[in-house]
Amino acid sequence: MVREARRRASLSQDELARRSGISRPTVNAYEKGRREPGFEALARLLRVTGHRLVLADAPPYPDEQAAARDLEDLLGLADAIRVARRAQPLRFPSFVRR
Repeated sequence: MVREARRRASLSQDELARRSGISRPTVNAYEKGRREPGFEALARLLRVTGHRLVLADAPPYPDEQAAARDLEDLLGLADAIRVARRAQPLRFPSFVRR
């Protein structure tokens, strides 16, 4: 996510690091998946690229018994589906611009 946001903003790792106050080796580690940023660091990196990080609560499930049944059904379906290896990596959702 960090790499995609940085590239969309046409920033180098050095420039992103300088503007965010996070070291370039740390930015590189986030992009390579060797480290994961905390919420504040991720929000700061995205803010520098012109994006914002938004967390939203999911609505509560009204009936726990129904939720358990739905989960059981879903897991049963998942077991029945043959899984093929993906040729392309999964993509993150698009970012929200300010």
